[in-house]
Amino acid sequence: MNHTPPTLTLPRPPGAAGVPLDLIPAIGYIRVSKSREEMISPEIQRQAIKDWARRNGRWIVDWVEDLDESGRYWQRRIMSVIERVEAGEARDVIVWKYSRFGRDRSGNVVNLGRLNRAGGELESATEDIDASTSVGKLSRGLLMEIAAFESDRMAESWAETWTWRLDQGLPARGGPRWGYEHVGRIPNPVGPGSFRDPNTQEAYLPIEEMVPHAVWAFEAYNNGSGYKPIAREWNRRGLVTIAGGPWAETTVRGVMLAGFMAGQLQMHDPACTRDHPRRHRGGCTQRIRVPGAHEPMITVDAWETYLERSARRAAAPVADRTAKHLLSGGIFQCGHSGDRMKGAPNQGKIQYKCVGWASFGRCAARTVREEVVVPHLLADIAAWADDLEAAAAERAREQEEAPAAPVVDETDQARKEVERLDRKIGRLVDLYMDGDMEKSEYADRRGKLDAERAAAAARLEELEGAQQADPAEYIPVARGLVEEWASLPLAHQRELLHQLVERIEMFRESATKAWIVVRLADGTEHRHDVSHDYTGNTKAAIEARRRALKKVL
Repeated sequence: MNHTPPTLTLPRPPGAAGVPLDLIPAIGYIRVSKSREEMISPEIQRQAIKDWARRNGRWIVDWVEDLDESGRYWQRRIMSVIERVEAGEARDVIVWKYSRFGRDRSGNVVNLGRLNRAGGELESATEDIDASTSVGKLSRGLLMEIAAFESDRMAESWAETWTWRLDQGLPARGGPRWGYEHVGRIPNPVGPGSFRDPNTQEAYLPIEEMVPHAVWAFEAYNNGSGYKPIAREWNRRGLVTIAGGPWAETTVRGVMLAGFMAGQLQMHDPACTRDHPRRHRGGCTQRIRVPGAHEPMITVDAWETYLERSARRAAAPVADRTAKHLLSGGIFQCGHSGDRMKGAPNQGKIQYKCVGWASFGRCAARTVREEVVVPHLLADIAAWADDLEAAAAERAREQEEAPAAPVVDETDQARKEVERLDRKIGRLVDLYMDGDMEKSEYADRRGKLDAERAAAAARLEELEGAQQADPAEYIPVARGLVEEWASLPLAHQRELLHQLVERIEMFRESATKAWIVVRLADGTEHRHDVSHDYTGNTKAAIEARRRALKKVL
């Protein structure tokens, strides 16, 4: 079917007095893919398009660039170019080569069809083809098919390369990693990237002077700090990112959560079924970690503690994650409504009030000062530590008197079972990535292994929970908190309190009658009277009202 091109009312090209007005308007489109394809500079493409337009009676009304974009996907600015042709703003789209338009077969057909239906045409500045003839259309189709073939070939090559690198314990994409020296690579002398040095084994070696900074960061986070204070401290120490810039909260989080400093490699889960383009899988939340060949900077315990606290903070409400006061973060609750107690400065002191009343009006004005609660907390913790030490000494004496019975370490067995299943999952992922297994078979076997691992992990968590329930483990934490309270930073105080105290509930029946209930980590509860907190305030308020009435009368 023939389509009549849209009628265009064209102004005279700026600064081109005397130029015929029958020039065909066109948009010059430039695409550069730095990651996979040859690096053809935008300047070279632009000049070739200009020369072709001048020889063939085109007027470039605008330039559109897609830099560092692959032609395999269509989330690019080329889509807006097609829409502008459909709107009649231009007729032709000029590219350096047809491969710049796209390297995806179905996308090429659909979007080229859109151009033709709008009366437009796709022109190549370096491929002399007249696409208005049948032979020209065939030639252009062959060139586009070759471009798609090359894209498929490069994708397969990259997949094989990534699989090989992961098998060698190396990051799939290579490149530098913060805190490590990347050896065994030769810089590309004519462009970006690098080549493998045939005379040296590629490896990532920890930079000795950077290790203390990494260790400190994980210790600080595990002890209650956040990413923002870590970023400030790293900047104060003169540390910079891989790109040479200052640290921010997000960049610190990214480099720590990646796990590279813990000897881990992070990759997209092959079992992910989410419908997203391959180029955006780096932002997918379905990630897995596999062991790397490089030496870690931090210990396994520090990494596991970090993951546990990171997951706990991620699951917590935003208000709890950004807590600024000692008893904030969900540990302090109103005993009447169940809402959390929110801290705020009041006359130089930190005062906590029920959020249900302050924000929603569903409770009453139940408030208490931090300086009243904290002494009771420390006294309870100190007394608890004394009781725990006495109980531990008694158990030790009983064990010495009783004959030792053979004990089966069920926790160790459960841990080995989880590790065995992890190895099986890792081998399964390798088979799938090597192309030795169909996706349906992989998904079926992976689902069964994931179910087995979940059951084994639940059993391990149960056994470890039983072990951690031994109250004696709280003794050094409790002693350290009480003895060093005055010298501990606020974040560390709050973190240790969350380990030792399960919950604090505040009850207030009137301005002169109030109490708190402290529930420790072992489940024991202690009640403390805090009625005196507002007695003075009540008397002062009554006296103020009396004086006011006296003046009126």
